[in-house]
Amino acid sequence: MTLVLIAALIAQPATTTWKCTPARMVECNITGCEERTPTTWFELDERRKAYRRCDAKGCDAYTADVHLSGMFTIYELRGRATMLKMSSDLRQFIDVATSGVSAFVNTGSCAPLAPRKG
Repeated sequence: MTLVLIAALIAQPATTTWKCTPARMVECNITGCEERTPTTWFELDERRKAYRRCDAKGCDAYTADVHLSGMFTIYELRGRATMLKMSSDLRQFIDVATSGVSAFVNTGSCAPLAPRKG
């Protein structure tokens, strides 16, 4: 019985899908940095290497380079000057994206994302 329980626990896949919600957003450019109201959230799927940047209008989906660095999972979007770094223990994140010569820095926390139906 104990062996069956251990095997069942080992067979359970680790959570690989997350919703990361910013608590704070800062926009920086040559004149300095200003606090902004966060309007986006991020949906991540480590197994599928998916990074979705979402807002009230919907989500833009990208394929990310995903790799581990110590206690962090890093999602990088090649050619888009964008990356998201999430700590595996505290589930905190930082997302840095650029547009023109401005950088947008979002920080907040991530929670497991419920599976989609259908």
